[in-house]
Amino acid sequence: MSKALCIATAAALLLAAPFATAEVSSNAGHPQPTTLILGHITDDPNPVGVWTLHRAVPLGRTLNPDGDVRIDGRPDVFIRADSGPTAVWSYNAGTDGDIAFSEWDGTQWTVTEFLTSSATNDLDPRLFVEPDGTVHVVWWTGDTDDVFLATRPATTGAWGTPGLVTPGPERGRRPSVVVSAGTILLTYERDSDAVGMAQEVVVATHTGGDTFDVEIVATTPNPGALESIIHAVAGKQWIDWIHGEQVLGCVEKDGPEWSPPFSQPANGSGWIGIEEVRREFRVGVLVE
Repeated sequence: MSKALCIATAAALLLAAPFATAEVSSNAGHPQPTTLILGHITDDPNPVGVWTLHRAVPLGRTLNPDGDVRIDGRPDVFIRADSGPTAVWSYNAGTDGDIAFSEWDGTQWTVTEFLTSSATNDLDPRLFVEPDGTVHVVWWTGDTDDVFLATRPATTGAWGTPGLVTPGPERGRRPSVVVSAGTILLTYERDSDAVGMAQEVVVATHTGGDTFDVEIVATTPNPGALESIIHAVAGKQWIDWIHGEQVLGCVEKDGPEWSPPFSQPANGSGWIGIEEVRREFRVGVLVE
């Protein structure tokens, strides 16, 4: 498939693409400095690494330039209009992945912080930043299917101890997180016992401390990565996930309840077709 070079100011979806290369940098010398995200999107089975640089950028303005050398995981980026981007990714420590964090300080990326440094394989982090600057990061461990949440309150600026979201027999993979009306909400995938279904999409609602209420909102025959993402915009909440080959599923919050799941095939092939459906779901939810 042909390759396309893109420039974007909203990069969370671009950088989550399974076959995408990206450079996160800034034209800080411009009269109106702007954070630039250049992405190289491709469905080539042998793409260039996730962190490939496309330009000669001064040190400090490029996020994790050695990421391809280590084979780090893809970044997840949250952009605030008042402070620029914040990023997390799985840093390849040699025998396992550790969760790495950096943010734009106005002139350059901050020194990488590590939210984990254990022997567990910590993967696929996603983040959400509240309007006051409080940061929430979620991830899962590839060897135990445990989901974790870490928070850096704006009031302290210090990371709290990561909390286990999936205690006891509960298991989860590839989580995402939002905060809506002051409540932390996660979604993740887990195995399903339903006949003919491989996995289920669940919502975990924070109820205080380290406790969460878990609700199944959809099941799917897809045995692969669902990449479920939970969204909260303008008081509305919805979740979308990869339901099948070039098919996306979605549920939305309707009052106190989640709607029955519905699905839509992608018009185009590859990742671009999938992201077009995610965009259509977003428009459909927000205009209701």
